[in-house]
Amino acid sequence: MDIKLIDWKLLSFISTSLIYEHWFYMRIPKIYYWSLNERTKTKKNDGKDH
Repeated sequence: MDIKLIDWKLLSFISTSLIYEHWFYMRIPKIYYWSLNERTKTKKNDGKDH
């Protein structure tokens, strides 16, 4: 087996893993924060209307 081939496999695996982790874990807090923000806005509006 060629060493260059192993390096490319390792590099592609690591880069794919890091990109997946970044995409998966960085989007969850944004979605969660957005949904909490919307809920607090509706609660504030409901409190002012009544």
